[in-house]
Amino acid sequence: MSGLKYTYFLSPAVLATLGAIYGLEKIANLTISTLQEKRFDLRDRLEDQISKQENTLNQLSDTLASLSEEVKKRNFALFRSARNLIAQSRENIERAKSSLEESDSFDTIRAITTLVSIYRALRANQDKLDGVKEKLEKIAHIENLREEVRKLYERLNEALKGELLRKWFPSEVEEISKQLREARFYLDSGETALKDLYAQLLEMEEKLEEMKIKAEELQEMDRARREVLEALRETVKEMGWSEIGEPKLENEADPRSDILYTVNTYSAGEMTFRISLDTIKVNSPFELENGFCFEQFKELSEHLRKLGVITEFKREEIDDEDPQLLERGALDLPDSGAYSYDYYEDYQEGYQEY
Repeated sequence: MSGLKYTYFLSPAVLATLGAIYGLEKIANLTISTLQEKRFDLRDRLEDQISKQENTLNQLSDTLASLSEEVKKRNFALFRSARNLIAQSRENIERAKSSLEESDSFDTIRAITTLVSIYRALRANQDKLDGVKEKLEKIAHIENLREEVRKLYERLNEALKGELLRKWFPSEVEEISKQLREARFYLDSGETALKDLYAQLLEMEEKLEEMKIKAEELQEMDRARREVLEALRETVKEMGWSEIGEPKLENEADPRSDILYTVNTYSAGEMTFRISLDTIKVNSPFELENGFCFEQFKELSEHLRKLGVITEFKREEIDDEDPQLLERGALDLPDSGAYSYDYYEDYQEGYQEY
């Protein structure tokens, strides 16, 4: 009996399904013993399929729960369909489990017919779940991207409030702020626009980080030159000179501009120090007479040295009588003109050039 062909007891639809599952071309020639083998294998496959669907349903439920109510409202039809499909699928799985148990008591032909019916129902349901899962994952991906863009956007807005950035890079901060205001209108865009926006915001963040580092360097240089200025003011008093007004930035709107500090030397008139972020320049009224000019600046340097500021006196050659046109040049000492100091600050670990 085991060698007889029992496939004629099965419907064409069942035979076609078996052929698709097992890749059999001559499904009509299956014997009862072969069908019994397929029965048990098919049952195992169905248990795996049920387990897979249960995992898919759990993933769908988690995805639905992770999305905001705002997103669900924007995709109302899809989310309603997904919830209904999840509920219906859970019922189908319970029916499939029950049918599997019942099939154990059936004869081979009836059992295979039942198992194939369960397989087709689960397969069709799995296709629906996969379709909805793909759509929901796409939405979740876009929303996660949108959230990352918004966080980056907020980070940039917060960074632009930094005092040092606004002090040392006011025009750049204003330009980036303008770009951010324009970017705000693209936060609710689709995936492609969001990706482009995210790339642009990352570039802004990188630029801001570079500006922040530079601003901290400039702030430290400004701190150092103001310490030098205080040392210079004390030195001026010690040398018996007097200040003509308070020291001030040449351009009050630009913290990088030179600090101008004018003093009355009495013996030779007014002298203006220009203190940049790394040097001191001075338009000297002193005449070179028996080394008097050099000695005056040497004395000034000695006073500054006592206060921890090390200067190197240099003569700057100028091509014009205008004392504001200062060009670095030869180290000879003509009758009068402009001088510069490269200054250093005395730290515990040694001298630091500015």
